[in-house]
Amino acid sequence: MKEYDVEEFKKRFPHLAKELEEGVGVRRIKDLVEEAPPYLPSAVDYLRRCHSLEEALEVLEFLVRTGQISEEEEEELRSRVLKDGLESLGPRKGFGYYSEKFLKNLDLKALQRRLP
Repeated sequence: MKEYDVEEFKKRFPHLAKELEEGVGVRRIKDLVEEAPPYLPSAVDYLRRCHSLEEALEVLEFLVRTGQISEEEEEELRSRVLKDGLESLGPRKGFGYYSEKFLKNLDLKALQRRLP
């Protein structure tokens, strides 16, 4: 980590220095939400975002190739999707699903930095 002289820091980053001096601080989003979001989505979470069977099969191939699931898990999910369809995994998770679920009570405007 690079060290700065206090005066040099104030000269290079005046707004940040002011915030630090005033004790504005930083709040983590996870401290502001009621329920913590999942950190690593499962294979089923990825598949529930797919629009088509072809896309789901491509996602499964990717997950095996990158080592995120085993070949046995891939075969089990592949057969389930081919036999019962994507709907068997649950309702489709559309764009903004996690934002809506985990950040719905969060006032994002209050978190935005106000520019001078």
